[in-house]
Amino acid sequence: FSGTIPGFVGLLTDLLDFRISRNLFNGDIGILSSLKSLETLHIDDNDFVNSIPDMFDGIFRLHEFLAQDNRLTGPIPNTITHLQSLKKLNLAHNQLDGTIPPGLGLLTDGINIILNNNQFTGPLPTLLGKLDDIVVLSVSGNSLTGQIPSEIGTCFRLRELFLNSNNFDGEIPSQIGELRSLEKFHLEGNSFEGVSMPPQVCALRDGELSTLVTDCTVQCDCCTECL
Repeated sequence: FSGTIPGFVGLLTDLLDFRISRNLFNGDIGILSSLKSLETLHIDDNDFVNSIPDMFDGIFRLHEFLAQDNRLTGPIPNTITHLQSLKKLNLAHNQLDGTIPPGLGLLTDGINIILNNNQFTGPLPTLLGKLDDIVVLSVSGNSLTGQIPSEIGTCFRLRELFLNSNNFDGEIPSQIGELRSLEKFHLEGNSFEGVSMPPQVCALRDGELSTLVTDCTVQCDCCTECL
């Protein structure tokens, strides 16, 4: 299917589930802001090119917002942080820019936050350390800078952490060694120079951590690969 989202969709105010994945829809998704009962919104793998509208006030039940593989531009609207029931957020493979809203760390039900392959800049918000239930955090393929916040080490259920292909520098936080459930940790393609992988992180290789990849400029005897 192609074209814009039909206008009548905006009248379906009791709609719980709206999925139009893997089509060629384009135009404005702001028409969906009237769907206050939505719990699932999947618009991934289409051809939407505008910015994400400031449309999330009032859609309090939304559990999943998947919009990856479009051509969305501009920043993430701050109202997305009002979605206190949001569990899965995937905005990967777009052209989004600006900074990552710190308020994403207040999405206490968040399990998957996937923002890779966009044009985000600035630091990784320290508030993300408040995501007690997060399982997957992916911000690879952006232009994030500064040090990796040590607060990530309090996301104890985290299994997959993708920080690769950014401009992170400084020390690798030893607190990441507290993530006993971590299975995959990618750090390659950053700006680390003359640093070592903390022994606390290496100790995770005796547990669940099966993939640990970093730059070859990082001294790391426990890494599975350096690039």
